[in-house]
Amino acid sequence: MRENDKRVVDRFTELALVDGESFNERLVADYLIAEFQKLGIKLIEDDIAGKIGGNCGNLYGFAEGRGKYADSEPILFCAHMDTVSPGNNKKIILNDGGTITSDHTTVLGADDRVGIAGIIEAYTRVIEENLDHFEYY
Repeated sequence: MRENDKRVVDRFTELALVDGESFNERLVADYLIAEFQKLGIKLIEDDIAGKIGGNCGNLYGFAEGRGKYADSEPILFCAHMDTVSPGNNKKIILNDGGTITSDHTTVLGADDRVGIAGIIEAYTRVIEENLDHFEYY
């Protein structure tokens, strides 16, 4: 497995292990706030939690375009933080052949933790490789 592939698998596994069933995504939000801060992006949280009976709001971040894309229109990366039930206290299994599953006592939570992991990895590579990139929210 290539180094970046391992990093994505590790990131997904780490994210999948964070409890975050619907209306109880606070731990996931806190994880994302910390991870994006490491990338120089401040996430802003809206106030929807109190209106829907949840414990965290939606998160929004913004990174300026760089290089030849500095004046481009923004693009959006979007993913959700919650999992369905049973989604707490997961046990992740890295199977031979590269598949990842839960132990079947809970959901895996791949929808949409794999999307979040992909977004973080994409922006991490932009920073590491000093790439030009589009703006995004």
